[in-house]
Amino acid sequence: MKLKIFKSGIPMIIAVFFVESFPLPALSQICDNFAADSSLNASLWTNQSSILSALAIDTSSPANTFLTPTLSFSSAGMQMTGVNGHYQFAGIQSLAAFAPPFTLSTTVMGTLSPGNAFAVFLVNGSLSQWLAINGDLIPDTCYQNIWINYTGSGIPLSSLGNALYGNPSLGVFYTIQISVGTNGNASVALMTNGVTLVSQSGLSVGNGPFYVVLAQKEGWPCDSGPLAATWQSICVTSVNTPSINLVSPTDGALNVSIPPTLNVAVSDPDNNRLTVTFYGQVKSANAGPDFTIIALPDTQYYSHFYPWIFTNQTEWIVNNRVASNIVYVTQLGDCVDDGDSNSTEWYNATNALYRLESVGIPYGVAVGNHDEDNGQGHSPLANPTSDTTILYNQFFGTNHFSKYKYPGGYYGGNYGTNGDNFYELFSASGMDFIVLYFEYDEAMTSTDARLTWGNNLLQAYANRRAIVVSHYIITNYTAGSTFGAQGQAIYDALKTNANLFLMLCGHICPDGEGRRTDVFNGSTVWTLLSDYQDLGTTCGNDCQHACGNDCGDGWLRIYTFSPSNNVIHAQTYSPYLSAVIGVQTNMTDANNQFDIPYNMSGMWVPIATNSNVASGSTTSAAWPGLTPGTQYQWYVTVSDGQATTTGPVWTFTVKTNVPPVFLSVTLTGGMISFDWSAIPGRTYQLQYKTNLAQIDWISLGGTNTATDVTMSATDSIWPDPQRFYRVILLP
Repeated sequence: MKLKIFKSGIPMIIAVFFVESFPLPALSQICDNFAADSSLNASLWTNQSSILSALAIDTSSPANTFLTPTLSFSSAGMQMTGVNGHYQFAGIQSLAAFAPPFTLSTTVMGTLSPGNAFAVFLVNGSLSQWLAINGDLIPDTCYQNIWINYTGSGIPLSSLGNALYGNPSLGVFYTIQISVGTNGNASVALMTNGVTLVSQSGLSVGNGPFYVVLAQKEGWPCDSGPLAATWQSICVTSVNTPSINLVSPTDGALNVSIPPTLNVAVSDPDNNRLTVTFYGQVKSANAGPDFTIIALPDTQYYSHFYPWIFTNQTEWIVNNRVASNIVYVTQLGDCVDDGDSNSTEWYNATNALYRLESVGIPYGVAVGNHDEDNGQGHSPLANPTSDTTILYNQFFGTNHFSKYKYPGGYYGGNYGTNGDNFYELFSASGMDFIVLYFEYDEAMTSTDARLTWGNNLLQAYANRRAIVVSHYIITNYTAGSTFGAQGQAIYDALKTNANLFLMLCGHICPDGEGRRTDVFNGSTVWTLLSDYQDLGTTCGNDCQHACGNDCGDGWLRIYTFSPSNNVIHAQTYSPYLSAVIGVQTNMTDANNQFDIPYNMSGMWVPIATNSNVASGSTTSAAWPGLTPGTQYQWYVTVSDGQATTTGPVWTFTVKTNVPPVFLSVTLTGGMISFDWSAIPGRTYQLQYKTNLAQIDWISLGGTNTATDVTMSATDSIWPDPQRFYRVILLP
């Protein structure tokens, strides 16, 4: 038997004296070994008379009182002493301003306990900005030898919560290493004896240039003695950057074959091995229309005491779905008050939320602690390992949403045996989205199987923009909008996915507003908290709870996506109060009405990463799955382990009529199976001959229209001794 296949041809420093900045020269290193030199290197630091300043912010003395600490040197290094009292800073500041890319390494030891803290800061902009920092000190706070995370005009290189590392041992030298790249991204690591204790990457610090500040501070009531930390050494080293040159396809190329092969030439001045990552996206046409996502926070008291407020919210959504182009609604957890203890609450919730189904608005309901019933009524200690979600799954579980299964609907599927964790898919204005829901569980860690499931989904749907909804992710503004335990676990597990851009939550009251941004590998994730259950001007006395006697007054969040402006407008509105009062009712303060910058002109996805690439060589990546006749954009990043260079954006257009290509052929017994490349929406015909001398090809079955980028077919070749096959693209 012969088989032949024919391929088709078709702490803070106060700058009392301003100093002129100058960038670090290329290929240079400036170091100061305080232990060996017993002095200050004049090329790195300002002179003895002006290097030191301190700000005392004390309840017993005027704010912004300037003091002058004393420097002392020993074989161990340099100490700063002579500042006493509450909330005082001391430090030294570099004369030079360093332009990225550079690395910084400094070693320090804390010598007093427990009231000292020491930190490294990068300062951009005018040094005089450091004059107004009293808001950064928290009264009656114990700062215990940790890298404090401050706000203000400087860029602190510590952001694991409020500290990079908590309570280091006295008498031990710690080394902090900072790398700042040309793209403004930074990484930081804390080590001792060559062992990394903690590290973080993806910090966005900007392009500088930066002054370096070595600082220490004191916090009452822990200690009121003199500040003392021993600084051993510091080195700032400039970094050479790799280069990128386009090989093919040429920028603006037309009629590029599928799949295209992207080629670039890369080199490194230090001849280091390189890591090259290719990114691509469809070049967007004109921006689509604005659209809206609605968030319904903590509706438990509506379900329990005031169901008409709940129905008023969803009726408003239904009535405004066209005018506001409302494409999705998310309920942020605590849908009801008493979990499995009160079915009436669930009927009230369905009476409100099922109205969305009647007009085809996709929505999801997160599992909050009040939705999990552990037999304690309001479920304040809810934990999925002991709590049940029987009624939640009865009314909003997998069985209910199965009739809206994707494709054709929006319900994607669930994790495990119930619907507590699930995902949904929707599209708006030419963009595709995935929404992941995680049940309330403060015991969740970043290695939890549910988060692994979620991470796999974000990778499988890398071409969809990702939103995460979970009941408790961050605290409010008053508490610094810090991650809760589950929120930190979710972010840590999913942050490597570049398509993740937004996380939504509720749970916190009173003062249930919060907002934070986190950057990892250049990708920004916004986390937004909204919860208004502590507000209520129209509620009665029935609703008595930990946040007061109020119910929420029907406040909801409106997120309007504006693709033409690359911004998300956040508004807080109460349709219920508007109906009661008779006027439009919005919260217009900065915590409730704000804008979020978000690029909607395209979504860059990684195509391939090539490691260990030799300097001076050409490296390539194939880009499969492209649509004929479509224009694409791509760029490359090159890293030598110290600096990363990001290349320009190039474009090309794929051929309109791309001939099909056989991708695989399998012969099993007398059956042969084919896979070939295809263009979605185009029609193909598989044909054969038993002898090439024959004039006509014989069609196998009818024509087939492609729904994906590949097509398949099978044929029985018996009893012919040989067959020749081809597949043709029909007009």
